[in-house]
Amino acid sequence: MKLPWGKKNKLEDGIVTNTTLDEHREVLLKRGSKFKYQVQYEKHKVIINTIVIVFLLLAGAVTLGWYSLYIAKIENNAAFLLSQVAPVPVANINGQNVRYSDYLAQYLASVNVVERQEGAIPRDEDGDRQRAGYRASAMDNAILDSYAIRLARELGIRVTRQEIQDALAERRRIGVQDVTAANFERIIRDSYGLSLSEYTRAFVELPLIRQRVSEAIDGHARGLIDELHGRLAEDGSNFEAIAQDLPEDSGIIVEQSGGAVDMLSLDGGRAMAANDQEAGQVSQPFVSRSGNGYYIVKTISKTRDGRVEYLSFFVPFTELEARVTEHRAEGRIREFIDIRGGSGNSEP
Repeated sequence: MKLPWGKKNKLEDGIVTNTTLDEHREVLLKRGSKFKYQVQYEKHKVIINTIVIVFLLLAGAVTLGWYSLYIAKIENNAAFLLSQVAPVPVANINGQNVRYSDYLAQYLASVNVVERQEGAIPRDEDGDRQRAGYRASAMDNAILDSYAIRLARELGIRVTRQEIQDALAERRRIGVQDVTAANFERIIRDSYGLSLSEYTRAFVELPLIRQRVSEAIDGHARGLIDELHGRLAEDGSNFEAIAQDLPEDSGIIVEQSGGAVDMLSLDGGRAMAANDQEAGQVSQPFVSRSGNGYYIVKTISKTRDGRVEYLSFFVPFTELEARVTEHRAEGRIREFIDIRGGSGNSEP
């Protein structure tokens, strides 16, 4: 008998019988074993090569992501998505990491709101200076939020999912009507450039945590707003007169909207509060939606399209920021990207 590969069988001159069958089988298996081992060797090489390629791809992706965020400091939606997928830090305060995504959410939302209302920020010296201000503000807010998370954990303060949902429901209420969920999500996307979940973390959950912590540790601000509210309760129409009589060192800040502004402006919720009352009315004290102090708002005028003009008193929370300032002075804050001209930054 001849095998398929053309070589002679050493036993081909013999007759295959029951007694020689095992011998023939043994010969054939020995000749085929070299092909079996070759296939096993090739599979081994394929596995090793696949592992090496996957490792190189992952290393390249990590290197590209690190370069994009920490060296090139790209500030777009792709970088924001990357910082959400890989929750890397942008800073650290006394051992508490500050999420890069929290910083970018604040920065991108600020730029989006301004460009929606005033047009694109120019690519010139003034525009660069404006963006630098938004970066510094976003970084400071992200650091404050992260430190508030740490204090909340130490103080046993919790913000429940129901409280977050209630705050979202309040934001969906325009006047006496509730905006549908789909329309509200579209408004958030158009106004801030964020998804609903991104907006919820940046502008609902984190400010609520900061608010609860600040209310717990800042008795001075509470005393000031109570005193001011008492004076206004006697004569709410005397808002402007009280504003003019406040001493410079009172700790109370008088602010104007600067004309009619959009109800969804990033102003701590003042425009929304002004829209919820009639012209001439004064609001009850409320905590800023950014969680940085108390507001009392008087509505000057309002339009049907949600634009309002207002005058407000602001009593800032100072204790939380004072503690953060102390940590910065003692070198306990590290920022991993340079947004302040090379001061106080280090690599992660």
